[in-house]
Amino acid sequence: MLVRLYAHCAKASFLHKFAQALPSGYQGALKISSIERSIRMRFIILALVFGVAGCAQMIPARSTELSPGRYSLQASGNMFADYESLSAKIDKKAGKLCGEAAYEYETNNLQHKTQNTYAQGMTISAGYKVLTKIASCKK
Repeated sequence: MLVRLYAHCAKASFLHKFAQALPSGYQGALKISSIERSIRMRFIILALVFGVAGCAQMIPARSTELSPGRYSLQASGNMFADYESLSAKIDKKAGKLCGEAAYEYETNNLQHKTQNTYAQGMTISAGYKVLTKIASCKK
């Protein structure tokens, strides 16, 4: 999508340079109205919001040490993330902290959350999921 946006911007830049070379009578026909600019700006903002929401799937799990050998592990993903992928991220993090298969989970909590973004008078809601597990390292 960003490639298309870049190609569109490059094309617009070319048209702008082309319009400058035309006689003045033709230049008025190629000008972009303020409504078109507003629509383009909203499209760009929406594309960025959805692009960033898609990237939320790639964030690794986070950990907080509650006590020695006991961790709160949290993984988040966009609204399309499934339980298995979030759980796999947490398993990988627990394996790094405690050693492979040397841990057990005490709790398991999947939450569905919504975040609102405000841009140019518009409210954009995006959903995401957060899985939290508390892991205890076996000794």
